Amino acid sequence: MRANIDIQKLNTYLKLHVPVIAPTKQFKVRSQFIEIIENGTFLPSLYCINMLSLITQSWLSDLAICSLAALDSLDPFQLGLKNFGPTTDYFPRQIKSFTRISLAQSQAMDIETGKATGNTPYFEEMVGWYQRHLPDESKTGLRIVHGDYKLDNMIFHPG
Repeated sequence: MRANIDIQKLNTYLKLHVPVIAPTKQFKVRSQFIEIIENGTFLPSLYCINMLSLITQSWLSDLAICSLAALDSLDPFQLGLKNFGPTTDYFPRQIKSFTRISLAQSQAMDIETGKATGNTPYFEEMVGWYQRHLPDESKTGLRIVHGDYKLDNMIFHPG
């Protein structure tokens, strides 16, 4: 779970320690950013960071990687999950989904210009590269994959 920030206390602190600030916002990610004005443009900057938080972030990232590797080592059939999800090759499914999402996003209208945002630069080249370098999933067999694997969706045990 994400803890709420006491915006009033934070703004009081920031007035004493940060030159020019704009409204403070809390995002649904592992870092909170403060927007500052620089040359008339809002740029995200990270303030009040210390080495302990950097060490903690590195430690949590290492644990996340180890957890993902542990998930990958499990055989879903041996866990009784034979009928839980799709059994077709994972990476081609992901490329198909990614392509569908990219196409939909390319048709989104830019607020300022009123025009479609267009394709992601080098998208076709990237998809082509992935298709040429797909792993042979017949060698690894079916594996468990977390569809939204990020720190916001993890629970860390203190022990």
